[in-house]
Amino acid sequence: MEPAVIVCLGGILPFGSIFIEMYFIFTSFWAYKIYYVYGFMMLVLVILCIVTVCVTIVCTYFLLNAEDYRW
Repeated sequence: MEPAVIVCLGGILPFGSIFIEMYFIFTSFWAYKIYYVYGFMMLVLVILCIVTVCVTIVCTYFLLNAEDYRW
């Protein structure tokens, strides 16, 4: 894989996971349902951190595998 493809996919995954979470939060506000906003946002932050760490590890692995080790 090219580094540009890895960068694009590495950005889409965390964005997609947080976009889905934020979508449910905002639809609950617009539907006049009350959630515990700060607790839910803390959970979203934890999910973002976990997804970002996992994507970073996988992208680093792919970049190291794509390099020429016989230079």
